[in-house]
Amino acid sequence: MNRCWNITERFFKEVCRYMKEDGRIFYMTGFEESIDYARKLIALNSLSIKSSHTTLYYNERLTVFEITR
Repeated sequence: MNRCWNITERFFKEVCRYMKEDGRIFYMTGFEESIDYARKLIALNSLSIKSSHTTLYYNERLTVFEITR
């Protein structure tokens, strides 16, 4: 992927260090084309999507993932 993903890639790579065993994080993307890459990063870093929700907000489709270890 392009360099605009550098921060997100680093975040998913390091977030487990700071999460409690039963912890969770929420990640939101507003770009439909980013959803598949976000899912890939989540899986590559041994995280799981517990739930996701997509909504339309002022002509923009937002997706929120609830992510666990």
